[in-house]
Amino acid sequence: GALKVTHHYNPPERVQQVKEEFNTDQLYSTESYKFLFKPGEGIVGQVYQSGVPMFLDKELPKDACSFQRQRSGENTFADRFQRGNLAEQFGIKCIGMKPMAGGVLELGATDPDLFSWVNSDV
Repeated sequence: GALKVTHHYNPPERVQQVKEEFNTDQLYSTESYKFLFKPGEGIVGQVYQSGVPMFLDKELPKDACSFQRQRSGENTFADRFQRGNLAEQFGIKCIGMKPMAGGVLELGATDPDLFSWVNSDV
């Protein structure tokens, strides 16, 4: 089986911000419906299969949170995170994922301080 986006939410102020900053009605969350993820493959699939939450700002090199490409020969953020370029396009700075209810709950944000929920028991 494959994992796919089934629900999304964007606060009205974020929708308005994207419209103003990027001149589009598309959002990172709505564009993510175009992707499929296999269990164990990519970061979403790894979180699903392992059952371990992941906050990308803590798990990847410091510059991964701002989606800057690494020049050290290591995998870039976009290589490890299938939608890294999409997130960058919409100004998403950090992403937290937590396995829940037979899938993965994902939160993308421009502020990493919003991620205390990643390691909670909720």
